[in-house]
This record gives sequence, C-alpha cells and structure tokens, in this order.
Amino acid sequence: MKMTVKEAFAYVEAVRIAYNKACPEEQLNLMGAYDMISECCFSVGTEKDRACLEAIRKKVAKARVNAEIQLFREQTKAVEPKLVKKFLKQGFDHS
Repeated sequence: MKMTVKEAFAYVEAVRIAYNKACPEEQLNLMGAYDMISECCFSVGTEKDRACLEAIRKKVAKARVNAEIQLFREQTKAVEPKLVKKFLKQGFDHS
C-alpha cells in the first residue's frame, strides 16, 4: 500500500481525532499523533500506519536536503572573514 503526503497527513489527523475522543485526558496534536504512530508501528501497526510513515519520512528527507542546500547557500555569503582568519591562525591539528 502507498499513500500520498496529503493522504498520510489526513490519516494522522484522523488518528489524532480518534485518539483524542477515546482519551480526553491526554490530547494529542498532529505531531504527537505522528509520534504515536511511529512508536507503535512495528509492534502493533497496520499497513496504513507503515504507508503513512513512509510517505511522511520521504517528504521530510527531501525537505531536509533542500534546507541543507539553502543553508549552505546562505552561509557561503555570510562567512565572517575575521573568524576564518582566527581558525587559520590557530591551525589544524589532526594527530
């Protein structure tokens, strides 16, 4: 079974609503419901749980790569020459 990212987040929201109705003393937000699915998936999880996690994890991994690329683009322009000189002066001891 496969899920789109939209389906996966809709599934997490449905789990959250059902959980919150069943356990009114402990209300979950969307991230909490995702964490709960993730923690329980491999012991008592369903095929839907696994498909949901796979779709979201792929999206997160792609977003992380894009965020890293953007961060390095921004920081390349923002490197402080004084700090670079400081580290060059200190040298690099790799022994």
